[in-house]
Amino acid sequence: MEQILAKNASRLLILNCNRPAQECPESDHVTYFHIPFPFDYSWNEINNFTKDIGLAFDTRITAAIKNEIDRMDREQGILV
Repeated sequence: MEQILAKNASRLLILNCNRPAQECPESDHVTYFHIPFPFDYSWNEINNFTKDIGLAFDTRITAAIKNEIDRMDREQGILV
């Protein structure tokens, strides 16, 4: 997969929301984030979205995605 990512100048973002962290080999084309899903959080209830734990989890996920987009933009010279 590494060769395909390099050939296409692509990147892969892995968001691991499982409890145990997984091994992910170092790569210039792969970014790995371990953001465990909170034990007492459910996307099915509106109350969870407004609690601190829900906001913190969602913010970490959003920040990981935004950081990866910014990284891609910097690599392509779009951001300085």
